Amino acid sequence: MTTIFILVAVATLIYAGLSLVVILFLAKRGIYFTRIEKGNTVFINRGDDMRVIWPNVGGYRMSSDSDLDGRHWLIKDDDEEKRNKAFFYGAMCGTVWFQKWLWETFGIRFISWFWPNTRVHTFGIDRKRYRDKSSSTKETPLSDRVIVSPECPEVSSLRVIVPRPIYMSELELPGDNSKINLVILPTFWQVIPSIPVYYYKGDFFPFIDAAIEATMIDFVATHRVAVTEEGEFHSDDWNALGDEDKKKYFPAPLNFFHWMKIGKGEGSVIEKRFRNLNASRSFYNKVRRKKGNDGKKSEIFKELERITHGKPPEISGNIKGEIPHGIIPRFGFSLVSIKLADWEAHEDTQKLGEAILTKQTELHKAEGTRQEAMGTRDAIKLKASAESDRINMIMQKLIDQGVPADEANRTVQVILEMENLKEWSGKTYVRGGGGVMVQDTN
Repeated sequence: MTTIFILVAVATLIYAGLSLVVILFLAKRGIYFTRIEKGNTVFINRGDDMRVIWPNVGGYRMSSDSDLDGRHWLIKDDDEEKRNKAFFYGAMCGTVWFQKWLWETFGIRFISWFWPNTRVHTFGIDRKRYRDKSSSTKETPLSDRVIVSPECPEVSSLRVIVPRPIYMSELELPGDNSKINLVILPTFWQVIPSIPVYYYKGDFFPFIDAAIEATMIDFVATHRVAVTEEGEFHSDDWNALGDEDKKKYFPAPLNFFHWMKIGKGEGSVIEKRFRNLNASRSFYNKVRRKKGNDGKKSEIFKELERITHGKPPEISGNIKGEIPHGIIPRFGFSLVSIKLADWEAHEDTQKLGEAILTKQTELHKAEGTRQEAMGTRDAIKLKASAESDRINMIMQKLIDQGVPADEANRTVQVILEMENLKEWSGKTYVRGGGGVMVQDTN
C-alpha cells in the first residue's frame, strides 16, 4: 500500500512538472496562456472584438465603471483585493486559486480554452528614441538625435509610460522673426487603453506628436514676457505679474534674446502651458455628472480629478481647434511631464544667435570688471575709514590725559612717520624741521 502511494505521488509530481513545462512553453508563444511584461497592458480579443484588458501595473486596475462612451479606464487603487478581483474577473470557477498561483509565481495568465478564437491582440506601433549629448558627438545634428524606427513592429502589449522625443525645426519667434530648432521630450501615461489600440489601431503616435507640436507653436506665437519701457527683459511671464507690476512693465512677444532668458526646466512657463492639455473643463464637468455603478462619484471621475489636480482650466488658443476636449478623451493618454531636451539656432538665425551670445559675454565681462573695481574701491574706503577712526582714538586718548591739542597732533604725526618708515624702501630719509636724517646701511 505504501509503495502504491509513493508511486502515485511520484506520478503526480511528474505529471504536474510536465504540465508546468507545457504551460511555460505555451505561454511563451501566446497559446492558451500569455506573459504580461511589467508596466504593460495586454488586450484579449474574442474573434475581432475586444474581450478584456489586463494591466500589469503596480497599484492600478481597470475600472468597473465606464465613461460616457462605455470605455474603461486604467485607475489607481491601493486596495489589493479590488485589484485582484478586477484582474481575475471572468475566470472559471474553481480555477482562480491556480491562476493566481501561476500569475504570482511565473507571471503567466490563462487566456481561454477557446484559443485561437480568444487570443492576445497584436498591433503595429512606431517607435522613437532620443540619443542625448552623452551618447553623441559635437558634430551630431540635433535632428539626428531623434532616432525613428524604420519599421512598425508587431507588438502584443502597450507600455503604460511612454517617453516620446519630438524634433521641431524652423520654429519662428514673432518678436524678431528668428528661428530655432528644438527637441522636446514629453512623457505620456496610459489612461484609456482601448483608444490607442482599437480606435487608432496602434497608429496613434503621429496624432499625439502633432498635438504637442501645435501646442509648442501656439506657445511661441502667443506667449508674452514682461519688459521695461526701454524694452529690457524683466520676467518670463507678463500674465503672471500682479496688477501693480502690469502698470510698470509691458508685454512683449518672444524674440531670440527672450528665448535665451526664459526658464526651460521644471516649473517653467513652457511646462505650464502644456499642463492644460490633458482634459478641458467641459470634459471634466461631463465626466463629473456621470455617476458610478453605486450611484456615487464614479471611479473614473476620481481618476480624472487626480490626474488634473482638480478642475482644469479651459483649453484656449489655437490648440483648442486641434484637441477641444484634451488628449485623454482624444488619444487615451495623459501628459505627465515635458522637458526641453535641447535647442539650437536655426541656420538662418545662427549669426544673430552668435552676436547675442557675444554681446552677453562682453556684458558679463564688463559687469565682472565693474564689480572688481567696486570691490577695490570699497576696500580702500573701508581701510581709510578704519585708519581715520584709529587716529581719532589716539588723539582723543592723548587729550584725555591732558596733552594739549597741538602737542597731541605733533605726536600723532611722528607716530605715523615712524610707521611709514617700516615700509620705506629708499636709501636716505630726511625729516624737515629737526634735521633728522636716516641712512639705509644695506
